Amino acid sequence: MIAEQGRHLAEFIGVATLNEARQHLIAGSLDLVLLDLNLPDGSGLELIEEIHQLCPGLPIVVLSSTELSTEQLSRVEAALAKSRTETQDFLDILARLLPTKENGYA
Repeated sequence: MIAEQGRHLAEFIGVATLNEARQHLIAGSLDLVLLDLNLPDGSGLELIEEIHQLCPGLPIVVLSSTELSTEQLSRVEAALAKSRTETQDFLDILARLLPTKENGYA
């Protein structure tokens, strides 16, 4: 769970593999995908197109230790560098992208 000034922002569902991530995407009811690119069975980048197809409008935030290409950046709402992202910056991005009662996603 991530909290910001007493406000509950999100609950995380951790996955260890691309296959687990795909299962959660198919099951639905996600508000945001925080995508780590380094998974034991492949790159999280493989999931971006699947996310767009299965869950149109679902925000994607990439967490990476490497820079993304311009094309990759155009497919996600935000990209965060693991070693350079401050906690408050991370919380601000989550607060901006997570749906509220007023601004649901497609």
